[in-house]
Amino acid sequence: MEGVTRRDLAGLTILGAAGLAVMDSGQARAATGADSLDALAKAKGFAGFGSCAGGGAEDFASSFNDAGVRAIHERECGILVCENETKWVALRPNPKEYSFYLADRMIDFAVANNMLMRGHTLLWQKTQYFPKWLVNYDFGTRPAAEAERLLREHITTVCTHFGTRIFTYDVVNETVDEVTGEMRQTPFTKYLGDNTVDICFDAAHKAAPHAKLVYNDYMGWARAAPGIATAC
Repeated sequence: MEGVTRRDLAGLTILGAAGLAVMDSGQARAATGADSLDALAKAKGFAGFGSCAGGGAEDFASSFNDAGVRAIHERECGILVCENETKWVALRPNPKEYSFYLADRMIDFAVANNMLMRGHTLLWQKTQYFPKWLVNYDFGTRPAAEAERLLREHITTVCTHFGTRIFTYDVVNETVDEVTGEMRQTPFTKYLGDNTVDICFDAAHKAAPHAKLVYNDYMGWARAAPGIATAC
């Protein structure tokens, strides 16, 4: 990130570490203004400058409902990230149904304002943020096979629905336990172990071959490391 000033960052998120990669000129979309944070980032050869909008687990679209928040994004950002609207807890009210309304309206806003859209996240590996039905899901007599089926079905459905409107995904988020340094224990890792991550990336690559696929985390690899944003 050499050459990026504090003004460039300004407390917003630049697409994680992966978002700083140079993109083909035809892939990057219009900036919002000559002196915007997005324009400053692109002038340095970065993908652009982005920030998340949305809300907490109980009110998914809270900040996006604020006209002031939307205006800041329009003025400064070329990339928009859903805070929660593309997570399992928002998209999957039950094992049989999907609810895309909240995510779609944010993506429609991004498209209307010439913003790129980042998908966060296809799997957040913390059970406290799983929908309740998933925590208690019956994986049946062949639990590994059912866990893989459920993961692939979710990722394929989500990526297919959004298509090329989302140009990059955080495929897996925070799967490393910051205390032990090991894979977090979830209903998926219980039956699939480390293969959980491989399955997610394979499914995302097949369903969204155009997209940049990212592993996202927030700490260093050493024990007691300070909090930092990392991506691969």
